[in-house]
Formats: sequence, structure tokens, C-alpha cells
Amino acid sequence: MREAIYFIALLPPAEIQKEINIFRNYAAQAFESNHALKAPPHITVFPPFKFHEKYESKLINTVDKIADENPSFYMQLDNFDVFNKTNVIHIKVLESDSLKKLHRSALGHMFSDYEMEYKSPHKFVPHISIAFKDLKKSFFMRAWSHFGSTKYERAFKTDLIALMKHEDQKWETVSEHYLEE
Repeated sequence: MREAIYFIALLPPAEIQKEINIFRNYAAQAFESNHALKAPPHITVFPPFKFHEKYESKLINTVDKIADENPSFYMQLDNFDVFNKTNVIHIKVLESDSLKKLHRSALGHMFSDYEMEYKSPHKFVPHISIAFKDLKKSFFMRAWSHFGSTKYERAFKTDLIALMKHEDQKWETVSEHYLEE
């Protein structure tokens, strides 16, 4: 049985995903950055990790436990930003106590259920990628000029957490779980 790559993410409501995909499609067409289109718009709460596919149902149960422990909450998107020393342009997600709690819950379950730790070299910075690591330096200034001057502020209730799996060069949703009301 093979290992697959998974991650856990919050998914915005469909209408917000549709708006975000307009930005991502523009980045792909105007700046040749289409890597972000390989996954639905999301906020990563536990970064990609390898896991044996035959135990995928256990991962689904873990995500279900995370959802059961965390209530739905309001999230705010606050314009565009860029990560220092990268070409990654993203939508800023304002941190909240509820989002931090959900992130800690995911970390706790992944450690207690699988002794898996958060191995990202970066601290948790909630965001939604628009132009990703495939954005060439030659396009970066034009892309940042465009997105940096574009206003995009939204608030929405987030109630959906998902297990994502890398399949055929893109990310597929394995399971979706509703946060407690």
C-alpha cells in the first residue's frame, strides 16, 4: 500500500471560493502562476504530511473529532499580502481566538493520534494563496502591483473543515466535516 500526501484545511463558503478563484485565474492568465489552482481555496490548519492510504479512514475520523470539538465561527479576509522573501501572494486571514483554538485542536489530535508534529519551518499564518511559488520573479512586481492595490475584504461564517489528498498533480477533497453549531 502506498503513502499519500494529505493536509487539513478550512474551506470558505462556495460564494467566497468563487470570488477567490477569479483572482487565482487572473494570476494564472496574466502572470503565469497557476499552482494555486491545484487546490480549492482554503486555509491550511495542518500542513501536508505523508500517510499510508490504507489508514485513510482513521484520518477521516480524526478530522471528524476536530470538527466535533470546535464550533463554527466568523472569519475575516483582509486584502492581499506577500510572504517575505517569497513570491507568494495571498489573501490575509485575520487571526482570531477561534481560529487559533481550531489550529491547536488539529495539532493536538495529529500528535495524540499519530505522534505527528507540526513540521513546517514557518509559524502558523492563516492565508489563502493566490499566486504561489510558481510565480516567476519577472512577473512578481507586476502581480504585486495589481493585487497590492486591489481591495478585498470579506467576513463569513466558517463551518467546514476538510481532509485533502494529493492525487494526479492536484488536491482532492477526501472528506468534509461540519464544525459544531
